[in-house]
Amino acid sequence: MRKEELKNWQTAKMMTNIVPKPSGRVLADVSEAAIGDRVDFWVANQSMSAKATTTCELRVIGTTCKIFRDLNNATDSTGKVYSPASTTDALLQTFANEFDTNIFPFVTSNYGNTFDKNADGKITIVFSPRITALGDVWGYFSSGDLYDFGNTNKRDMFYIRTLDDSYTAEDFLMLAKSTLTHEFQHLVNYVEHTILRAGSPEESWLNEGLSVEAEWRYSFNNDSRIDFYCWNSNIIGIAYWQ
Repeated sequence: MRKEELKNWQTAKMMTNIVPKPSGRVLADVSEAAIGDRVDFWVANQSMSAKATTTCELRVIGTTCKIFRDLNNATDSTGKVYSPASTTDALLQTFANEFDTNIFPFVTSNYGNTFDKNADGKITIVFSPRITALGDVWGYFSSGDLYDFGNTNKRDMFYIRTLDDSYTAEDFLMLAKSTLTHEFQHLVNYVEHTILRAGSPEESWLNEGLSVEAEWRYSFNNDSRIDFYCWNSNIIGIAYWQ
């Protein structure tokens, strides 16, 4: 599954703080009616604690998802530039097919419901080089997007990195699907606990454990994190991967 470098979920917690209950759904953005439509989204920028807008283009409309690709390059702390171009429409269509056919029904039937904040009936997934430029992070979910704050996207959504020269297309496909499953569990977990039941978010160790479990059950592949935890449970907790 994901490599050991993919443990930077502690910083991601800053994106999922407890916030007031959403005031309600908003109407879907009618500009997102066709492939090629563009929307400015707030996306993590240079760190998980900072966000800025970037223009993204709608590339795939699935049964349960809308997939956008960031149009802009991103630069990491060393000056390396990451382009969205390698994450082709063909790859995005593969992700959409997998999400519609397997990931969406698996997560919603086993872990919880979506909120459908913007009432479009779909999950928004943004593939952005900004996530790639963060280094350790493969993707994230921000609970703020379910609220009407000024610098949030006001929809059920999460974010995934783009393909770069660190991975083959085959490895990227496997890891990104795993991340889609992981982050989707976080989304429905938050919705179930905080919005639908008006309670507090799940304990971080259990929430993270459920996301790791969701990955494993979805793929039925061996996960090196399980062995790592078993051998090191005296010094780390399962929230190590949050």
